[in-house]
Amino acid sequence: GQADAKAVSLDSVLKVFGAINVSLIRANAGLSELSDDGELLRSIQSLVAVHEFAERASRQHALLAHAFASTQFEPGAFKTLVTLMTEEELYREVFTANASESARALHDASRSDARVRRADALRAAAIASTDEALAVDHNAWFDAQQERLDRLAAIELEALTGMRRAAAAKVADTRRTTRNGIAVSALVLLLSVALAFVLVRGLSRSIEVLGEAAAHVRRTRDYATRARKTADDEFGALTDAFNEMLAGIQARDEALEGHRQNLEATVAERTRELEKRNGEMRLVLDNVDQALVTIRRDGTMEPAYSAAFERLFGAPSPGEHFADRIADHDPRARAFLRMGWEAACDDFLPLEVVLDQLPKALLRGGRHLTLGFKPILSPEGQFNGALMVVTDVTATMDSVREYERQREYIQVFERAVKDRIGLLGFVSDTGKLVDAVSARTAAEVDHVMRLVHTIKGNAGLWGVTSVASVAHEIESFVVEERSPPPDEQIEALKEAWRAFVARVSGLLGGAAQATRVDVTHEEIEALLEMARQRRDHAELERAIEALRNERTDVRFNRMKDQAETLARRLGKPKPDVHIDTGGVRLPAARFAAMWQALCHVVRNVMDHGIEMPEARVRAGKPPGGALTLCSRATADEILIEIGDDGAGIDWERVREKAAAVGLPSATRRDLEAALFSPGFSTAEQVTDVSGRGVGLGVALHECGRLAGRVEIDTKAGEGTTFRFRFPRELNEAAVLPAGAPS
Repeated sequence: GQADAKAVSLDSVLKVFGAINVSLIRANAGLSELSDDGELLRSIQSLVAVHEFAERASRQHALLAHAFASTQFEPGAFKTLVTLMTEEELYREVFTANASESARALHDASRSDARVRRADALRAAAIASTDEALAVDHNAWFDAQQERLDRLAAIELEALTGMRRAAAAKVADTRRTTRNGIAVSALVLLLSVALAFVLVRGLSRSIEVLGEAAAHVRRTRDYATRARKTADDEFGALTDAFNEMLAGIQARDEALEGHRQNLEATVAERTRELEKRNGEMRLVLDNVDQALVTIRRDGTMEPAYSAAFERLFGAPSPGEHFADRIADHDPRARAFLRMGWEAACDDFLPLEVVLDQLPKALLRGGRHLTLGFKPILSPEGQFNGALMVVTDVTATMDSVREYERQREYIQVFERAVKDRIGLLGFVSDTGKLVDAVSARTAAEVDHVMRLVHTIKGNAGLWGVTSVASVAHEIESFVVEERSPPPDEQIEALKEAWRAFVARVSGLLGGAAQATRVDVTHEEIEALLEMARQRRDHAELERAIEALRNERTDVRFNRMKDQAETLARRLGKPKPDVHIDTGGVRLPAARFAAMWQALCHVVRNVMDHGIEMPEARVRAGKPPGGALTLCSRATADEILIEIGDDGAGIDWERVREKAAAVGLPSATRRDLEAALFSPGFSTAEQVTDVSGRGVGLGVALHECGRLAGRVEIDTKAGEGTTFRFRFPRELNEAAVLPAGAPS
């Protein structure tokens, strides 16, 4: 009933077999008491022994079938298994010592059978897996062990036949004894004839009935067969023992069949549960927005993945590497993914570090994707693979870009309100630089670096981060690869610039706006004073002509805004900026590139020149730095100065770095030349503010283009001043006539 109800446990099965075993032992004990004849006793002991180790094999069958189905041993089951195996071997030795040659031959043949050896191997695997999950197919065990039991049943029948032969031999011996008795004493024979006849007839009948039952069982394997009891003598006891043994075997088979049915029901139930869980997991995978897939240690993907993964990347092929699937459009990203995954499998670097270094973003089909990797570890902590989580953040990126565009527009608008002419100049000058890079007019890498660095500086000065960020990426590529940027990066720069110009086109105004001249009240008063003094017309003409040029305070005020913006980004207080124009005006077109280059000098001053507030306080200085912007015009030259009250230039540090990169470093002139060398920087790391070693080189290049020269005046702990001197003779029309107010 329990078996039919599929509620049979291992303990209940073993209890059933225990009860059967007790009854069989009692039957075997009765068999052993039948005779003191050696041959008959050996055949009986052989039958008892084969029955005993067959019983142990049956109990092992039930125990291991249960363990393999549940993939683990129940508490105490392993000890029971070892005990059963030990007892089986002991009874096997008793059997082989007492069995007939035919029974032993059957026994030896059974042990060499392939399925019996398979059962031995599965049992050995179970013994060797005491601390691990059992990964043996219970059906394979059931079939192999059932063959062993069938073989043992044949041996049992052969043992029964042997016992029958021994009993028949005893009858024959009894007949011989009777005949000898007749020969010795005819009288006794005559008196005993009737009794002997009855005895022999009864014995023969009992043996015939028992033999017929044994033959029927051997032929049909029907253990429900029972031998008819013909007498209450020793052969009657033998018949009872034989019937009890058959009943035990029948009960054992019924219990095994019930256990098999229960086992199959358990497996079917677990299969249904797994299918249900798989269905639930499939439902989850089909409805999550993220692309999920499990990556094996060798980089291939498990066949189960989310619907979002298939939408983004298509269905993966069996054995395909995940990098080949998700980055098939990007060889660079594919190479980084493969190298990073190989590093994770090398188990050399910390796993968290290696996985964190894998690419975190991917651009595919115009969609922005983020990549995440969750490691999958074995119980021993070994890296077995990872769960890759891909999130489509295109909408988020679009929102961020829109926010950045709005913020950028507001910043440019605020600057345009104060300096519309400056905005026009920025758009004009930077547009020319973008065109120069796009047209590949820059054949040398250093020239490309100067152009891109200036674009980044100009865009950063006006808060145009959309252009500055693209320029920074191009600059990084050129520095790392030492080659001109690829077409896709140039196209990205052009597109970013076109988009910016389109957004601010309403702020630019028309041609009239571009030709407007700003004049201060002081300059008007100076011209009026010259008129009152009746100055020469030529002198008045030169003074008025000079008004076409750009006041230096316009550029200096832009530098001031730039310095304040950089201070906020660098976590420094707002600097105290002192501007002294000296009344100088310079032609915008001629000096445009020079002013752009000077913006790089301001960036270096704010990043490297002026210290952090804590260091300034320790040095006895105010927390915020001081920046001086000055222009002068003398009879011979035009002077532009940019100074700070920072820590000054560490010439020893410059000497060490120059020597490290192979530049001359013996004299002060060598060290100044090193400062302006392309790519030279004493910064520990590169940022979007400075650290490339390009800015000062650009300033020197533009100064030389105007036939100027650069001077550096620096004192440790007091600050640094850069002086850019230009010959007035070549720039005569660029300054206000002497005597004009500053």
